[in-house]
Amino acid sequence: HTTSYPFVEVNLGRLLKSQTMKDIKTLFYEGKTTPFDPHYYNVAVHVRRLNSIDTRIAGTDTPHSYYVGLMNHIRAIHGTGTDKRPLRFHIYSQTTTTDTESVFKETYCNKHTDTELHLNSDVLPTFHGMVFADALICSGSSFSYCAAFLCNGVVYYKRFWHQPADFWLICDDILSRS
Repeated sequence: HTTSYPFVEVNLGRLLKSQTMKDIKTLFYEGKTTPFDPHYYNVAVHVRRLNSIDTRIAGTDTPHSYYVGLMNHIRAIHGTGTDKRPLRFHIYSQTTTTDTESVFKETYCNKHTDTELHLNSDVLPTFHGMVFADALICSGSSFSYCAAFLCNGVVYYKRFWHQPADFWLICDDILSRS
């Protein structure tokens, strides 16, 4: 851990583009199909909240406005490139006593019809959704960070203690320019 972890973080971009990682991705994707309708540009949004298994606060306190800002950024830039498919956002999270299903609906769905909620879902479908997305908005979470390793789409990285790959988009920088 004391020698390999710093090496991985310093060389993350190179390692994620290596033949070994390509082989790992091939093995991961083998026998799996996308959970998404391919007629849409699917964006997975991981909103980390407290849960009974992981009670660590860091990363759970990111306000909904952070994710909404990134979604609006993607809405503004999508379609300017070659991919003209309509957007579909997929919110992956767990509800809490304050972040209830109705809060998620009000925050993410009331003004936009391009958003689906995947709340309190099993871990595997959630992880697969993040990995198979055309774009992944990570939270300050090792769960979405690991999904980003396998994701072939655009990765929007939220700063926290794990370092980003050099080809990921940094959410905090995007939001500061908006």
